Amino acid sequence: MGKIKPHGLGVLGYLRKVGGTFLEAALLTVAVILFYILLLYFTKSAWHIFEMAQYQQDYVSESSYSYRMANDFLTRDFVDLAVRTTLSAVAICFLVAFVCQFLHISRHLYFSRGFWGKVFLFGFPLIYLVALHVRHLAAITDLDIAVTASFVPTVCVFMSCFKYARDLIPEMEDLIKK
Repeated sequence: MGKIKPHGLGVLGYLRKVGGTFLEAALLTVAVILFYILLLYFTKSAWHIFEMAQYQQDYVSESSYSYRMANDFLTRDFVDLAVRTTLSAVAICFLVAFVCQFLHISRHLYFSRGFWGKVFLFGFPLIYLVALHVRHLAAITDLDIAVTASFVPTVCVFMSCFKYARDLIPEMEDLIKK
């Protein structure tokens, strides 16, 4: 009996690859969290400047729903929101990417597409899935706010998650052959 070699590697090589991929994913996650914290901080600062302006009252009277939604989003603890949203995006994107890789979906619907095809077929649905999770996780009442909060972290991580899944998870057909 021969050894099982996932993706042509020995078991030790595969474990090294898993460790390297885990480290790369952890660094990506930390980078996205820091980027998102900075983005939310600058957005919150710009919002405070806007609130001090004279034309802010005109905007409130003309677009009260948009103002309320933006204010609700930007008055949250942005560090906690960035961490929770990014970790949720990574977990959900990994899960979907692993399932798609195992079931051959990635080969036919993801890797055969260009950038915009990937964004439309997988990015936008993943943003919605992450938003549904973040909505309950962060106690966000409005789905529009949850989608807004989920957009940046999900877009930043979903393509890498599919790449990691391709590198680590064999397709079902490969396992059946062995």
